[in-house]
Amino acid sequence: MPTVRKSYKKPFIYFAIIIWIIIIMPNILWLIKNNYASLQWLNSQITYQINVQILSSILFVFYPIIIGIGLIYKYHGQISWPKNEPNQLAIFIVLFPLIIIFFIFLFFHGKRITEWLQPFMIIATPLLISSISIKPEKSLDNILLYLIVIAILVFTSYIIILHYNIYGNGQKMIGIKNIVKKSEYKWTQKYKRPLKYVGGEDTLYHWFIVYAKDRPHSIQPWIPNNKQNTLNIYHKNININDIKKYGALLIGKKNHTCTEEKFINMNNYWPQFIINKELLKDRLEPNSEMILICLGFISPMNNQKDIN
Repeated sequence: MPTVRKSYKKPFIYFAIIIWIIIIMPNILWLIKNNYASLQWLNSQITYQINVQILSSILFVFYPIIIGIGLIYKYHGQISWPKNEPNQLAIFIVLFPLIIIFFIFLFFHGKRITEWLQPFMIIATPLLISSISIKPEKSLDNILLYLIVIAILVFTSYIIILHYNIYGNGQKMIGIKNIVKKSEYKWTQKYKRPLKYVGGEDTLYHWFIVYAKDRPHSIQPWIPNNKQNTLNIYHKNININDIKKYGALLIGKKNHTCTEEKFINMNNYWPQFIINKELLKDRLEPNSEMILICLGFISPMNNQKDIN
């Protein structure tokens, strides 16, 4: 684009690039220094497989744009690539990352796809309007009024579903929240003190950091060169004295009984402790099958008998 090429002759574009590099450089240096810990954690949250759910997610997010395009063509309007360069550049800036996100989620299965797409919807609406080359022959005022009514109905339905928790949609992660609540209650009943540290064999313990009332830290140690285990990105300075003083709650692998669960990761890092076990039965989702979770308890310092 000629307009874009002209910008490279002006000094402000290079000044902006330098500022951008300065802003992102601390993050890049942190990633390099710490073995790309946050990227490893993100990688642990996705699986490698064809994910057709991305198609339905695009439909759920961009359905107003699809309806708008249909109405424009129904009333003999037309959409085409805009002639002015600013609009062309704006469309490119939106489509380029959107296409990358689409292909990433097409081959990798992760959660909350719509959260990646929704920001683009805000920009897509004015870009659609700017791309109308032939206006519809009929005024769309009445149709827009109907769409506003439909939007109000959709919004009202959304509020009702959330309020009454229909099909479990009102509370995300309700099953995990219940597991966290019950496990934390067991800890409090045993030791009469807040839960300070969590860990274990299953990534389920990560949710204790988010949902537990006491906001515990992870006990996974910070070992930058260890490629076998993801770094603890939540709490860097954990040490054995902390665990001795405050104790820890361990979460075993799902559907492992306490006889089967050996808490191998914990014993590899911190073999000094005796782990008391207790079995918990619960559901990850309200309508899912019952699962077994072995809870491991490392007693705080006032129980010195639990430390070798």
